[in-house]
Amino acid sequence: MAVLVPYCVAVSVVASMLLPGCHHAAPLTSYPSLPAINVFPPPREPVASEDSVLLSSLLAAEKDGARQGYVIARETIPLDTFRKGLSYDMHRRRHPQKESREAFDDFARRNKSASVSPPLNVGAPLTYKSRNEIAAVFKHGSWASFYKKFPHTGGIVAFCLPGYSANRHLTIVYFERRWGGRAGWGSLMLMAKKAGVWKIKETLTGWQS
Repeated sequence: MAVLVPYCVAVSVVASMLLPGCHHAAPLTSYPSLPAINVFPPPREPVASEDSVLLSSLLAAEKDGARQGYVIARETIPLDTFRKGLSYDMHRRRHPQKESREAFDDFARRNKSASVSPPLNVGAPLTYKSRNEIAAVFKHGSWASFYKKFPHTGGIVAFCLPGYSANRHLTIVYFERRWGGRAGWGSLMLMAKKAGVWKIKETLTGWQS
């Protein structure tokens, strides 16, 4: 079981806006049904290709698994599960920039429920499996069972859909990778696009095991 460790970065407004009552981290191993949540701004234009580019860049940065490939969760992580999986230091950032707030609003709207994971391209084999198929591997086994079924992979990758500012220059995204019982990480990241390339601007919170 992974032990989640929050980074020491404070996001008070974000926590109150997205994650009320979240104080203790917990493993992101199941995806329960979502309750009704706040109404957010109406959907913007489709950004599927932007999602693929951004998420592919994060996965490509995982050098140790790049040659092996990965098992990708076919469904994205819904906000309700994500909300229970992270904790925040809540004493700063009372007045976030307009772009940051737009990105958080869009992140919450896009992740009200699980969606089909966008296609990724990292120059390595990617195997898409549903959460039920992945859970079935561990039901009567362990990571040894996983690697027996998927012998040439660098573990399991899952994520939330990115949330974008109105000008598409800023995004909030959650991304995680697990490759053992006590081996994995997950981060909520603020990213900025510069010269057409997405770069991590700040790691807001996350866990590591």
